[in-house]
Amino acid sequence: MRVRAWPAFASRTRNPYNWLLYTTLRDMGVEVDEWSPAESITPGDSEEPTVYHLHWPEHLLLLPSAAQANEMLVRLGDWFDHARANGHKVFWTVHSLKQQRTHHPELERPLFDLVTRRVDAVIHMSDGARGAAEHAFPAIRNKPSFVIPHGHYRDVYPNAISREDARRALDLPSDATVMAFVGCMRYNKNLPSLVRAMRGLADPNTFLLLHGEVPDRTLAAEIAFMAGGDQRVRFTPIRVEENALQRNLKAADLVVLPYTNLLNSGAAMLGLSFDRPVLVPASGAMPDLQEAVGRDWVFTYQGELSGVDLAVALEACTAVRDRHADLSFASWDRIAAKTLDAYREITPQVEVTSV
Repeated sequence: MRVRAWPAFASRTRNPYNWLLYTTLRDMGVEVDEWSPAESITPGDSEEPTVYHLHWPEHLLLLPSAAQANEMLVRLGDWFDHARANGHKVFWTVHSLKQQRTHHPELERPLFDLVTRRVDAVIHMSDGARGAAEHAFPAIRNKPSFVIPHGHYRDVYPNAISREDARRALDLPSDATVMAFVGCMRYNKNLPSLVRAMRGLADPNTFLLLHGEVPDRTLAAEIAFMAGGDQRVRFTPIRVEENALQRNLKAADLVVLPYTNLLNSGAAMLGLSFDRPVLVPASGAMPDLQEAVGRDWVFTYQGELSGVDLAVALEACTAVRDRHADLSFASWDRIAAKTLDAYREITPQVEVTSV
């Protein structure tokens, strides 16, 4: 079987999700190549039926100029025509319902209309995420769809430091109660509300670690203003290197992800991969993740995040300290096998070469 993915391996340093999926598929005997609509369409492409797999097509909206974005949208439409005419099948994994940051909001609807009307099959990461996506995009309701959970990130990042050593390295008291958010900070991640909720907690031995780049200077200033000089808020607005990642996560009792419009969350799976409970909105795939991993590991809240939500989760998360989250359902062998089954169902005439 030939699979061309957008992206396949190119996003490894930003998010290893695709790299893990397609490396595992290659190990199973699937031919996987990188692809993007920026490539020219050649007649040779029609010689072999191919599965094309799209991830985050909305990233086209990040192109710097409207002319570039329009050109790529046209090329994508032409490519869909070519794919259909030559017997190729197109999958789309729905990672989000909208592009959270865009230079060209006027193109968002035409882009999603193009993709949702013309893909052959859709992959969702949970039943809840499928329901949300089909509500947002009615055109996919009658298309073949598959539920394949997000894979874990165990053994991807360094994870050798102890909780005690991580706290010592971050100058935190050994007996502190620690929350963490690690990763790129954008408006849709709602971090000012997290700072506000945390500052509503009176305990002087409760800390919040915020570590990650903040591309928007206005947001960085807003977070700093909300922290108000509170020494319990450790705001580090720089890119997270691998050793900093493990220090922050291993020092934490709880990972808090106060996102707005949350559908799926690789960050939640990252926290769980470090055996850290997570607090997330009760939306999208999160209730399903809670059922899969357990209510001791995934805490949810409704509406705006509050200090009460934080306090309840912080008290409850002590139940799993020094335990390991069971993420066997999210092993990459299982994820890849389910993905391959989906490919075969939509493209039954294509066989996989054994290795």
